[in-house]
Amino acid sequence: MKHPIRTFIIVLLCIVLVLASVTYFAGPFILYKMSGLLADRYMNRELKIESFSYNPFRCTFEAKNVSLKTHGGDELASVGRVFVDISLHKLFILRPTVTKLEIDSPRTYIVQSGTYDFGLPPFLDKSETDSDSNKYKEETPSDKSKFDLSKVRFELKSLSVTHLNLNLRDQTGSTPKERSLLSDMSLVLPGLTSDKEQQLFPQISGLLLGKPINIKGETLIDKNGLTNTFKVNLRKFNIADIASFIPPLFGVKIIGGIVSADGIITLSVPKHRKPQLHIKCSGTLSGGRGYDTHLHKMLAENLSGSLSIADYDVFGNALTFDYIRVTGGRVSLSLSKYKQYTSCIFVQPKSDDVFHFALQNLTAAAVSVNVLEYDNAQTIPIYVNNIAVDGLSTDSRSDWLLRADMSARDILGRVQTVGSYNIHSGRLMLSRVSLQRISVQNVKYLAKMLPDGMKLTVDDFSGSLSADSDGLSVNGQAGVSCFSLTKRDMT
Repeated sequence: MKHPIRTFIIVLLCIVLVLASVTYFAGPFILYKMSGLLADRYMNRELKIESFSYNPFRCTFEAKNVSLKTHGGDELASVGRVFVDISLHKLFILRPTVTKLEIDSPRTYIVQSGTYDFGLPPFLDKSETDSDSNKYKEETPSDKSKFDLSKVRFELKSLSVTHLNLNLRDQTGSTPKERSLLSDMSLVLPGLTSDKEQQLFPQISGLLLGKPINIKGETLIDKNGLTNTFKVNLRKFNIADIASFIPPLFGVKIIGGIVSADGIITLSVPKHRKPQLHIKCSGTLSGGRGYDTHLHKMLAENLSGSLSIADYDVFGNALTFDYIRVTGGRVSLSLSKYKQYTSCIFVQPKSDDVFHFALQNLTAAAVSVNVLEYDNAQTIPIYVNNIAVDGLSTDSRSDWLLRADMSARDILGRVQTVGSYNIHSGRLMLSRVSLQRISVQNVKYLAKMLPDGMKLTVDDFSGSLSADSDGLSVNGQAGVSCFSLTKRDMT
C-alpha cells in the first residue's frame, strides 16, 4: 500500500463518522428508552419524553414535554423544554462544564397533608425502591471502591429557568384542592463553579399568588455549604392568600389583611446538616383580621398598624417579633372563670405546642375593645387610648410587663395602670392603678359585693390590684379614706 498512514486516517475518520451518525440517529431513541426504564425500575414512576434530540458533534441535548407520573396517571412534575450544552473537550479531562442550561415551563406542586405539614410530591415510591434496594444490596460495591464525585470540578456557566409554575395541593379535606402559588417565574443565575468560593447574584421575577414580585438575590458558595439571601418587596399583599401557612399565635389565627413589607429571606444549605430558612422583615398592615381558635369566633377586625419580624425560623417553627404597633381597630374578648368561655390570649399555651413565639414589644392605641364578662352576661365597652406589653413569649415563665391608659363608657372615666400578667399562672398584678370616676354598681361582677340597693361611685382611686383563680384583691385609697377590699371579705 503506497500511503498507509493516509489510508489509516481515512478509515479512522469513516469509523468515527459512522459511530457519530449511529449515535446521532439512534442515541435519542436509546436515551429515551433507558430513561423510562430507569424511572420505572428505581422510582416506580412513569417518565415520558415527547421528543428528544442529541447532537454528538456539539454535545447538546434537548428534550421537550417531559413528564413524571405515577402509574395511576397522577402527574408529579413536568417540563416544557430542557436544553443542555456541554463542553466536549473539558469532559475528557474530567472538568465537566455545562456551557448553557435552559429549563422552560417547569411545573410541580407542594402537598399540604396537615394544618402545617407541607412537602413535595412523592417523586420516589419508597415502598418499591426499598424492596429493590434490599434485593440488589449484595451487588453494591463497598464505600472504599466508590468514585468520589465531590472531588470532580464542575462548572455551570449559565442557568436560566423561565415560566416556572408551583401550585399548592391541599389534601387536608375529603376532596383535594389545588391553587397557584408561583406562576410565570423566571430565574437567571450566572456562572457556577464547584471547587472554589463564589458570590453570585441571581435574579427572580414572576407572580406570587397573582401579585408581581421581583427578587434580587445573593448566593455565597464556600466550604461550609450554600447560602442564598434574597431581598423581597411586597406591596398591598393580601394575607388571606397565605393564611393557611401562618400558625396561630397564642391561639389567634391571622386570616386577613393587606400588608406592604420589605424583607430578607435567607436559605442556607450547610454540608451534612439540615437546610435552614429564615425570614426577617418589617412593614405595615391595614384591615387585619384575627380568629380566636379557642372560642371559634372573630377576635380582631379592621386592625391597622406596623410590625417588625426579627427572625422567623420556618423549619425550626420559631417566630420572634421586634415589635407590633396597632394604631386602630376593634377587638372582642371574653372573660370567665371557666376556661372554655375565655378568650385564647388568656389561656395557658399547650405544653406540647411545637411552635415557639416571642414578642419583645406590643403597643396599641385608638382600639375599641368589647369585653364579655361571660359569667354575668355583661359586655363592657372599653376604649384603649394606649397600651403596651413587653416580653410576650410561649417559652418564658416570666411575667408580661403591662402599661395601659383606657376608659369605659358609663362605667369608668379613665384608668391608668402599670403591672404584669403571667399567662402560665393566670395571675394579674397591677402595682399602680389610677382610676377616675368608676360606677361600681354598673359592673355586675363588682355590684355583687355591694349590699342590695346600694350604689357606689368612686370619683378617684389610687392603689394596687391583683387577680387570679382565687379571686380579686384591691388595695388603695379613695378621697381621704383608706381601705382594703377583697372579694372573699365581702362574701
